[in-house]
Amino acid sequence: MYYKILSKIPSAVLIDSKQIEDKIDPNYNNALYIEYLDNQYDVINYSVSKNGDIIEELTDYTANGSFAWLKDNVSYSDNTGIPFVKIKNITDNGFDFNDLVYVDIDTYTKLKKSQLNGGELLFSKTGSVGLTLVVPKDCDKMSLADNIFKVIYKSDIDVHYVDAFYKSKYGKMWVKRLLQGGVQPTIIKESFRQIKIPIPSKEIQKYIGDKVRKAEELREEAKRLKKEAEEILNNELNKNKADRFNIKNEYIFINDKPNILYVSEELIDNTRIEAVFYKKEDLEIDSKLVEYKHGYKLLKDICVKITDGTHKTPTYIENGVTFISSKNILEDEIDFENVKYISKEEHKEISKRCNVEHGDLLFTKIGRIGYAKVVPDKLDTFSIFVSVALLKLKKKVIDEYFLQVFLNSEYGKKQSKRLSKGSNQPDFHLEDIGQLKIPILPIEIQKEIGNKMRKVEELKYDVRVLIHEAKQDVEDLIEGNFDMSKIKKIN
Repeated sequence: MYYKILSKIPSAVLIDSKQIEDKIDPNYNNALYIEYLDNQYDVINYSVSKNGDIIEELTDYTANGSFAWLKDNVSYSDNTGIPFVKIKNITDNGFDFNDLVYVDIDTYTKLKKSQLNGGELLFSKTGSVGLTLVVPKDCDKMSLADNIFKVIYKSDIDVHYVDAFYKSKYGKMWVKRLLQGGVQPTIIKESFRQIKIPIPSKEIQKYIGDKVRKAEELREEAKRLKKEAEEILNNELNKNKADRFNIKNEYIFINDKPNILYVSEELIDNTRIEAVFYKKEDLEIDSKLVEYKHGYKLLKDICVKITDGTHKTPTYIENGVTFISSKNILEDEIDFENVKYISKEEHKEISKRCNVEHGDLLFTKIGRIGYAKVVPDKLDTFSIFVSVALLKLKKKVIDEYFLQVFLNSEYGKKQSKRLSKGSNQPDFHLEDIGQLKIPILPIEIQKEIGNKMRKVEELKYDVRVLIHEAKQDVEDLIEGNFDMSKIKKIN
């Protein structure tokens, strides 16, 4: 034994000189990691390899050239080109391609080290360190931004098994052990190569990896259904597309660039006076909604209640009732991986004014504004912060999942951006949220859109179950509890 734990809190460990020479780092030799990693790994029944020994290629964006070279050779676009994948586009539920940046084909060709072709494991190395995702085999061309490792494993290693390992508590613990930096934590390549991964038989790797692969397939099916729902919405609204911009003579365009238009005095008095409020692209959206043949309603008129979460920062505890903010609301998804917890008593107090129930709609209103998510049936109770609005709907008027699709669409996002206030930290006030225009599609079309999204919700639930099972299998493997009979049943 090369160590002796004297105290766990605070950590005090006696380490022999050989170990100190290898790693003179108090965090690495913390009693927590020695007890839950080193001690546990000593009794694993499988071989253990350092990450570096099973990696074929480990690279990243900066491997393409110097910072000066990158500055001179990388051209960005907000709308078209090759997707330029950043950390914010990687989630535990697959790629999130909202708010994408693009590079042109010439840039993509030059950035050979960070081209993505499918099958690579992506690993966030800075900030939210340890997020992982396996790039689908049939992906379109993509290029990788900074702060993400691109990892290609050797052919005898199942990359989806490795992904499950990183998502397990042991994978996360290894990452925390090897982090450096305080305000902006990071893991460098050399430390990443030091992570120790148990390598079971190919059969076990495949068994666990297949669950992650199945989860990927279900995600793709969910994306297809979501796209179909969005197409139904777009087709319906485009049936009566406006070809003019003088609705009720409120505004008339004179010129595109620069943006010049006449605005009625009545509109200025009743709405907003800022020039940025009257961009052509926003007024085109407004025209389409106003002229929609079945009409529209303001959001406030289809809601029983519009409120937001607690304005007071609660007391956080290690375990308790889940507490989420706007950063946890993704498009069509709630991220429960990076949440805080509060006491039952504080949750009860918050719920007196803001009681989150199944079927309600959550809507981000500070910072990341305009993301909507229905609270699904299969969730435990939780509370929300002031950055999230809570919409209680008139269910006979509007289908909640249709409304989710609309608010997350271009029609909803552009309205949200237009009506919010502030630039560095946008703030969407409750009274302004109530002014969002919502087209009232025939109820059968609302239901068609909504039912596709309900199926999406079911698929995402199945994905979460599969990923949880894969993580649990890895943890059982390390703890000596893996049931080999599961492999035999399949074979």
